[in-house]
Amino acid sequence: MKERKTGDGGDLQKRVPAVFCLMPDVVALPRFWCSCAGRYALTPSFGADILKKKKVEGRQDITKEYTTEELTGRWEALREIRNLMGRMSQETLYRGEARFFDLFWSTQRQDVCLGVNEGWYLGADSIRRYYDAAAARTALSDRVLRRRFPKQAKEGFGLGQMDLKPLSSDIVEVAGDGQTAKGLWAVQGSDCRFGAEGPLSYWTIGVYAADFCLENGAWKLWHLLDLKDVDCPSGECWWLPRRDRPAEPGFEELADTKLPAPDAAAPLHMLWTPGRVGGRMPECPQPYEHFSDTFTYGYEEVR
Repeated sequence: MKERKTGDGGDLQKRVPAVFCLMPDVVALPRFWCSCAGRYALTPSFGADILKKKKVEGRQDITKEYTTEELTGRWEALREIRNLMGRMSQETLYRGEARFFDLFWSTQRQDVCLGVNEGWYLGADSIRRYYDAAAARTALSDRVLRRRFPKQAKEGFGLGQMDLKPLSSDIVEVAGDGQTAKGLWAVQGSDCRFGAEGPLSYWTIGVYAADFCLENGAWKLWHLLDLKDVDCPSGECWWLPRRDRPAEPGFEELADTKLPAPDAAAPLHMLWTPGRVGGRMPECPQPYEHFSDTFTYGYEEVR
């Protein structure tokens, strides 16, 4: 098996099989696999492990050295951010919207915002109203279902209203200064809802795009985009207009359940239809040092 040197260092450097070389001048140690798709090179330095950003064509050129302690902190930040989003996905599954803001959002940033297809919810009070309205809609549906099926309905909140949003294809970048981070996730799920037509299952395809901030030692949501390309009842063609369905006896009072209107009601994203205009999804995070060096997933008055 062909071997090559890992770099400068004379006889002190061990020789590493070429199979562990991911690309020219980027060496992966046999016991360590880098999860960053070739953006980083890990080099032994006999005193401290140093992580160096590789220069990637078309991206900001950032070359920075980290101590072992700093590098461990960055790995922990990635884990905590992914876990935060995973916990939010689990809370969504069981309709825990009433707890969302207190569990996941920054309480110190004044410019927190939530963007959905229809527009922006700006500030903590507005985001809370959005989640509270979603929780109230779940509670009303729960009461209607229990009245409609008193013998079958058992204890538990949000009976039959699971909203499954598994996250995949995550791209997470932690700022070089360690104070902020950015992430993008693909979301393909299924949502069991109640309306005037009774129970109805939807399938959904979209993304989460988020800016995070480090707050009192914990990572929190700062800006969040929750955008959908597809939001369609199961069994229907997802690019055609929704089919009219007759009201189901006992469910009529759910006809007017709506979420509050966004504060900035300019549409951010359109559901997919043939000939759709303006359907571009958020761009991927790129390496950055300070948040001022990168773009934001948050609200901007001029877009």
